[in-house]
Amino acid sequence: MIDNWVNVSSLNSTYTEDDLILTGYGKLLALFDFLMLGIGLFGNSIVIYSSTRYKAISIDQVSMVFLENLATSEVLILVLHNFPIFVSVLFKKWMFGPYMCYFTAFLGTMPFVVEIFILVSLACYRVCVLNRSSTINVGSADIKADKYRILVNLIWILGICYSFILMFGISDNLAVYLPERFRCGPSNFSNPQYRVANTVLVFCVILLPMVVIVTANLYILGKLTVFRVKREMALKGSTNVFQFLLDKIGKQRHDRRTNSQVTCPNTGNTVLTITLICFVFVASYTPLMVSIVLRNLKIPIPGWYDIFFTHCLSLNITFNPLIYAATNKRFRQYMIEKLRIDSSEYYEEPLPMPRMRPIPAMAV
Repeated sequence: MIDNWVNVSSLNSTYTEDDLILTGYGKLLALFDFLMLGIGLFGNSIVIYSSTRYKAISIDQVSMVFLENLATSEVLILVLHNFPIFVSVLFKKWMFGPYMCYFTAFLGTMPFVVEIFILVSLACYRVCVLNRSSTINVGSADIKADKYRILVNLIWILGICYSFILMFGISDNLAVYLPERFRCGPSNFSNPQYRVANTVLVFCVILLPMVVIVTANLYILGKLTVFRVKREMALKGSTNVFQFLLDKIGKQRHDRRTNSQVTCPNTGNTVLTITLICFVFVASYTPLMVSIVLRNLKIPIPGWYDIFFTHCLSLNITFNPLIYAATNKRFRQYMIEKLRIDSSEYYEEPLPMPRMRPIPAMAV
């Protein structure tokens, strides 16, 4: 029965186009995968644990709902995508058997879809918050967090549906080991009909959301910049925009010397954190989109590029915890204290001390 699901003969195939990659650079590639696994699993686990229990990341509740589920999807990507790739690079073949090959080929796509649409929802939410009012009521955002949890649950259902569409709708329901990518995938590349349907689905699930993410974040940055300029012009009573910008450049040089900063209300680390996460995600997925375009144009792709974009897909997972630590002082302190195995100083509420049983008086 498994022969109807998996091309078993492909599980023993190895990457033979360039032996230099497996011999000269195989250990470096395995080390790179190991570092991505370690940093990604540790960082995202800390994000989930610290935010759900201690609220270590200072951000509004709705955005935190998205970031917690984003970290959860990234942990699943590391387990279902990066770990099999790491083992396949290390042993130069598939080591998990046909059932795991089928599982990762189809259901392993679910966390990628969840990650993409969580970022789309997060970017659109920040645009709505920015357009709604110049002052953000954090309390009202906390009340609406439950509604956004329903949206996040629907995104997870969408990811599962995508996996079943890929399994039964646009492929021949056969998984095959792809040695040039060190992972298993659906064997729909040889059938032109499946290839066109897969391209359309990838356009709707990856390319279009990437455009939305980039547009939303550029809009947020542009509007905040205009708001900052208008606010400072109003405070200084200036009406000439060009003269104000020239004075602003000169003032920034002076601020660097005196270490002074001009802050804008209701912005801060939230916008910076989310913008960095979104743009790192787009940079990680861009090589994949390039490969899809080249394949549809029937342009040959070298073997090293398959390895390159396969590993780029998970770079944002490694960088996201580092972005949280760089832009959020409280989370950075929490991570440092976790590494020191003593984080009680930075808990929002101190851990309760265990109750000691009274020692009975000794008879004299």
